[in-house]
Amino acid sequence: MVLGELCGTKILNVICDWSYNRAYIDAFYTRFFAGGIKGLVEVNHFFDGRVIDGMTNGVGIISFIVDKVSNI
Repeated sequence: MVLGELCGTKILNVICDWSYNRAYIDAFYTRFFAGGIKGLVEVNHFFDGRVIDGMTNGVGIISFIVDKVSNI
């Protein structure tokens, strides 16, 4: 009976330790991997919206202005 209780307690302790430490792994993953990827996505969104689309819109506006000026 004592051996069964001891083994059950050890197994329970291992499960509790694993569960307790899992919270640290989840927090680390959320903080560094998910947060890092989210930061990269925000930088990419800014770069695409402001720089790439800005250049495209700038070329379109310049060609429109050149067309209007050349028709005068």
